[in-house]
Amino acid sequence: MNMESLQLIVLLFCYTCLRELTPTLCYYYCFRDKLLLKRSKLTLILLLLVTLEVYIALPYGGMLPPTWIYFFPLALYLPLGLGTVQASMVKKLLVVTFLGLPMVSVQTFAMVLGSQAGWGLDPLKLMIVGHIVSNAVVLPLLKRFIDKNRDFLLQTQVKSILVLAFCIALLHLVGNIFIYNFNSPRTWDLFWGRFFITLPAFIFANIIFYLLRQEELNDHLHLRQRYLAKLRQEEQLHFEAIHDSWQASRRLRHDTRYIALLLKEYTAQRDYAKIKQTLANLRDKVLQS
Repeated sequence: MNMESLQLIVLLFCYTCLRELTPTLCYYYCFRDKLLLKRSKLTLILLLLVTLEVYIALPYGGMLPPTWIYFFPLALYLPLGLGTVQASMVKKLLVVTFLGLPMVSVQTFAMVLGSQAGWGLDPLKLMIVGHIVSNAVVLPLLKRFIDKNRDFLLQTQVKSILVLAFCIALLHLVGNIFIYNFNSPRTWDLFWGRFFITLPAFIFANIIFYLLRQEELNDHLHLRQRYLAKLRQEEQLHFEAIHDSWQASRRLRHDTRYIALLLKEYTAQRDYAKIKQTLANLRDKVLQS
């Protein structure tokens, strides 16, 4: 193996890592506490897949045919992502679709940059530069979005997720059908075309997220209002029970004082029959209460 071939392998490995591992790591970051494999094993598998992709691309000089660039990575990384995360299939596909939206523009930017002559760099090096630049812009935004919406995404109802996933997937699919021409030249027009198809879909997805979060918030507030109303009702019943008990205790104290005065009077008169009758009445009241 000469130095030129070794340099091609290293460059191709770096390019493939930037292109494939960036969305893959974002996906696993979203499901970071639901992994079915240890991170060390998952990292090893990803590196093996990257190595396989590099090996397949070598006969083409590092540049796979356009159709392969789009579909071949899906065949490698999508089954791994879906099979190594413990979550519903709908949620996993939603995250894959959503992460695919900005990555379409990222990869197109890198490909278009790689087709431009200049800077004294070959196409593969230019594509690496394109991925580094675009990832530096996109990754912080994706991380912020995931951190903000992750709990909602993982806890929301499947029905809502289905609606969101369908809208995003449909827009993404339509955009690629109209924009992605496998035989089209890699020009800036292609990049801007994909970018302006992806951007509305991304904005629309955020709007749907916002509306679903508002719906969930309204449901939460409604449940809270029902809980507070029930709590107030229980408190009212409890207050009425305490009030009734206090009234009964008040009457009992009044009756006790009255009976004590009667017994004192009857004792002074030595009227034992009335004493006996009064005590009998007191016993009956106690038993009734």
